[in-house]
Amino acid sequence: MAYASNDDDLDFNVFISYHRNSTRAQAIQLQRNLESRGIVVWRDDDQLRAGLNKDRLIDEGIENSQVFICCFNKHYRNSDSCLGELNLAKSLDKQIVPLMIDQTKTSIFGYLLIGGLFFLLNLNFIIF
Repeated sequence: MAYASNDDDLDFNVFISYHRNSTRAQAIQLQRNLESRGIVVWRDDDQLRAGLNKDRLIDEGIENSQVFICCFNKHYRNSDSCLGELNLAKSLDKQIVPLMIDQTKTSIFGYLLIGGLFFLLNLNFIIF
């Protein structure tokens, strides 16, 4: 049974945003866990096809999702495309769930610096 959405016009319950080269494995694991619970997930590997407008499809995926999950680490923070996805979700007033994924054993000071971005966006974050 699929997860019930509050908005019947949305195609996906969750959009997973991640930095492809550093958190892809975690994004796949997260997707599998969510889907095993009946949650409908948008993740780029499943939705993007050659010859299609990648940026437009990603924007539509965000627009058509109830919740935006970002798998956040230092690479995500430094990626214009990842931050563009996050900014679009924020501008669309999506529910945003940032997951802090530590690939490099970042110090607590590093978490505070990264967390500052979420403070500016008025968000909380989860260390994963």
